[in-house]
Amino acid sequence: MLVSRLARAPALRQLHTTARLRSGHGDYNHLPFVAPFQGAKSAPFGLKMVVFLSVGFAIPFVAVQYQHAKKA
Repeated sequence: MLVSRLARAPALRQLHTTARLRSGHGDYNHLPFVAPFQGAKSAPFGLKMVVFLSVGFAIPFVAVQYQHAKKA
């Protein structure tokens, strides 16, 4: 009973973070190159994106081809 009253107290439910933690949106870049919205040109970005995604898409097919060649 006492715990539920404490949990409902507004002072205990406030979020306590520093300004550095609150402003961290946008520091993370999940691509291994600079995106157009970060200042890169569109044509080189498109080429890099196609290569990046094509390599990831081709890995399972290369693995299957390798396994079939190993079996034969």
